[in-house]
Amino acid sequence: MSQTQLARRCGIPRSHLARLEAGKVDFQLATLKRVLDAMFCDLVILPSARKRPSDALAERDLEKPFSRNPWAP
Repeated sequence: MSQTQLARRCGIPRSHLARLEAGKVDFQLATLKRVLDAMFCDLVILPSARKRPSDALAERDLEKPFSRNPWAP
């Protein structure tokens, strides 16, 4: 599908669609929904952990090594 066809189906100017594709402007959620609807697609957001929970806890403990008594039961 060409930019012109997609822009017509979305109801947004082709120049704006071109700037979106080029990464020169950020998508607003409403615009993204219109583009995806025009392409018969659904938006699915999947969380992705930046760190494993155990690594995050270990880093936290290293930042404050004496915040608690290490010999306490």
